[in-house]
Amino acid sequence: MSYRIYSMSNCSIIRKIAPLLWEREESQNRQGAPSFPVLEICNYSFHILREWNYPRNFGQYWRLYWNQANGAKIIFQNIVYPLTSRDVFLIPSHIATSTELDRVVPHFSVNFKIGAQFDNVRRRIYTFPPAFLRSELAHFLSLSDETSRLMAIQGIVSHYLSLISPEDFLNSARDNLDPRIAKAVAIMESELDSPPTNSELCRRVNMSRNSFYRLFMRETKKTPNFFLFELRMLRASWLLHHTEKTMDEIAQETGYADRYHFSKAFKNFSGVPPVHYRRERQGT
Repeated sequence: MSYRIYSMSNCSIIRKIAPLLWEREESQNRQGAPSFPVLEICNYSFHILREWNYPRNFGQYWRLYWNQANGAKIIFQNIVYPLTSRDVFLIPSHIATSTELDRVVPHFSVNFKIGAQFDNVRRRIYTFPPAFLRSELAHFLSLSDETSRLMAIQGIVSHYLSLISPEDFLNSARDNLDPRIAKAVAIMESELDSPPTNSELCRRVNMSRNSFYRLFMRETKKTPNFFLFELRMLRASWLLHHTEKTMDEIAQETGYADRYHFSKAFKNFSGVPPVHYRRERQGT
């Protein structure tokens, strides 16, 4: 077997990348190993968007949106962002937005979690060209199993995360949630099977009940009770779609005493009983 020998002059891309790796290794030697981000796709969907008029929307997950036609918009800090086919939208978690829909549009969305340095990304709406997304969705259509499809979705999300400018990564949490509310949200997210009361949250973040309520509303545009309820329902939706767990198991994981109380709450949230929701989602 023969091997072709390349000179370094023919490997310009390697010559450019190698110093970056050396720099990273040197930084690790000084500061210790970095925390690499772990990407978790919570759900994704392709559907016709018929209802999207929500005056308060505090996303617990990161969101990626792309619409094939005009007609929808996102409002963040009083700035209106029309969703068009010319842009992919990337929205960090834990920012308060509102959405409006003027007409029915085809809609692609991904909800996902990403940690490490992305916890300190600047809170704003990011837009990027859709060429990569278009090509990857064409590839997505050729895939026949869910594992391959999830990997394709992960590739799409990873690509657009990589386009966030280094200038948008903050050295501190100054542009994130108030640290007391961020702590309360983290407690809620990690204890869905035994949800804390407002009094318990206030004690754990060292705030009075009235001050906590006002600050929580200011930061999330939602009451603590509704925020926690929405968290539980989003978790239940994911479990119904992506697992075979029983209604009793899902009720327990989301903090309900039994399947009856869980089913009643889920129908109030989604408009359909959880059994019907699972059948519809797993059939698509």
